[in-house]
Amino acid sequence: YDSISGFDSGIAYAMKDEVSFYLYDTGKKAQLPVSKFRYSPFSNGLARIMNLKTGEWGYTDSKGVVAIDPEFTAASDFKNGHAIVSSKGKDYIINKKGDMKAAPFKLDTNVVIFNNGAGYIAGSDGRLRFFDKGMNLKPQEYLEIDAFTSDVTRAKDGDGNIVIINERGDKVLDLTQYDDAGNFSEGLAWVRKNGKYGYVDIQGRLVIDTLFTYASDFKSERAYVAKGTRQGVIKVADKGDTFPMI
Repeated sequence: YDSISGFDSGIAYAMKDEVSFYLYDTGKKAQLPVSKFRYSPFSNGLARIMNLKTGEWGYTDSKGVVAIDPEFTAASDFKNGHAIVSSKGKDYIINKKGDMKAAPFKLDTNVVIFNNGAGYIAGSDGRLRFFDKGMNLKPQEYLEIDAFTSDVTRAKDGDGNIVIINERGDKVLDLTQYDDAGNFSEGLAWVRKNGKYGYVDIQGRLVIDTLFTYASDFKSERAYVAKGTRQGVIKVADKGDTFPMI
């Protein structure tokens, strides 16, 4: 092939002598017809298609069924379950069901959309403006905003302070007393102070003291930690638990 994309949903997009193919991870391949659509690589389970007669864009699924009709003047790849489309001079955020939300501001390549439909716009100065699921653009500026893994996420405000914000963009927790912090997972987030790691809950209470030289996110009620040359797995202590001192 002259070019080939990565696999998504078990399908890669390839070209050879200006002929397009979908390659399947089973080893099969399908030559794409050129009479009606122009095809694109899959992303997040959908592929952009352009109606050659109208020049408008839509999406097809991995079974070759048109999932969203070609009716847009521009359309981005899907990422985190959402894409940016344009119609009649207006920009929209669209989900995989085809539900659209009009944007009261310009959407371009500087926009990041999370799984929950919120996102941010990156300015030319590198500062980020958060917008909620209702497409309300917030006045606060951030240096970093992490992807949502729960109903809150970690961010750094315009002064570089670590804060936790909710899906509306409201600050719910200030972690400026720590040198760094992770995102919340299973109700806990790691924090670092003077090179030592511990864990806080959503109220900011230090649930596990800053004892460790490394700490991971919690998953399935466990986290991986290190203390000097010792390594192990920890859990939040329940009443009646017995555990070794490290």
